[in-house]
Amino acid sequence: QAAAFLLAKRYQIIDQNIRFDFGEIDILAKDPDGTIVVVEVKTKISDDITEPHEAVNAAKQKKLLRLARAIEAEYPESPIRIDVISIVEDKIEHIKNAVWVK
Repeated sequence: QAAAFLLAKRYQIIDQNIRFDFGEIDILAKDPDGTIVVVEVKTKISDDITEPHEAVNAAKQKKLLRLARAIEAEYPESPIRIDVISIVEDKIEHIKNAVWVK
């Protein structure tokens, strides 16, 4: 669902479910502007009051930054961004720059 959403927005899907020893990237994509995007996908599957993107806490942000740095080494010529896609039933919210890569 998230990959199809990004494709409809003219993103190129580079890979999905990329595993490292220290974490996993749900989707690695290329924005139409050339930015390499590490995408964290969060889905609401229960009656929890919180929104899915709220699960991206400080520990998860730190892990995403580490994953982005690993990807940055493979794409040194491209800017890197971390986005979160939040899915609740049929509603998809795309939060760009959800975690700031310095």
